[in-house]
Amino acid sequence: MKKGLFIIFLLLCISSCDNNYKTGDNFQLVFTDVDNFWKMYDKVKTIEKEDERVKIIKTEYFDIATLGFKKLIKLDKLTPKYYSNYLRDTLFYNSIRRNVIYLKKDTVLVRSNLKKFSELYPKAKFSDIYFVIGLFNHGGVVVNNTMIIENQMYTKSKETIGDFISVNNLMDKQSLLPLLIHEQIHLSQENKNRNTLLGDAIVEGCADFFMYLQTNKRPSTLQKTYNFGLKNEFEVWEKFKSDMKKERNSVKNLWFYNYSIKEVVYPDLGYFIGHQICKSYYENSINKKKAIEFLLTEKDFEKILKLSKYRGGNKIK
Repeated sequence: MKKGLFIIFLLLCISSCDNNYKTGDNFQLVFTDVDNFWKMYDKVKTIEKEDERVKIIKTEYFDIATLGFKKLIKLDKLTPKYYSNYLRDTLFYNSIRRNVIYLKKDTVLVRSNLKKFSELYPKAKFSDIYFVIGLFNHGGVVVNNTMIIENQMYTKSKETIGDFISVNNLMDKQSLLPLLIHEQIHLSQENKNRNTLLGDAIVEGCADFFMYLQTNKRPSTLQKTYNFGLKNEFEVWEKFKSDMKKERNSVKNLWFYNYSIKEVVYPDLGYFIGHQICKSYYENSINKKKAIEFLLTEKDFEKILKLSKYRGGNKIK
């Protein structure tokens, strides 16, 4: 009996530790995995034998992963073998190295802007932020209340080139700060669990709205999406309405991350629609602080839509 109680207590402690949030004063920016990556890269880049490459990547990068990188490895099912394939594009990694290192210089700006969100929302939550070199699955992601940023996603410049790695979906370094704010909002959201496309749009659009409210900027890859959305808002809304009550995974690829099917719906318009719903609710609210809390906590997404009074903007004649 005592042994069983001890195990339950231990599991609760582990869970509690994993979900502990930081404050705006004590969260850390952790670049350990980025530093480890370049040390590993310098050893592996000239080696041809696959088994040797995999061994070095495992020993010098995976085996000494931080908590954040360990979570990303599990989430994306990353393996040293996958990395070995990508790292054969030395043209790409050599071209981004300077920009990755440059990102470490903006820590004071990053910290002050993230902390600033607590002025809008005093209940804002924070976590340590882990910067890694990933495999292009995320600009940023929150896993079990831990923020993880793939640094290589913010290295687009005139110097960025690749042999077989595409640079089309990369963002410039100025996009990092808005994205960090976006992920910061996700940490504070208490309504992240959702089943419908409408829920997806509001959760992501809310993060985009508060990101823009604070920084007046969007990641470079989303700017064309928002431009298209604003020019075609009513038509986009009409399409969205037909899908919004559907189970999220059945239609998500039509509204999020759909870069390969532009002829169906312009990429990432789910962010745009959610942004417009939250913007409408916020602008129609007299008490802005209460409006922020409502958007971050209300779990009835149809209620948010109704109270927002959003109807797709003005129809283009």
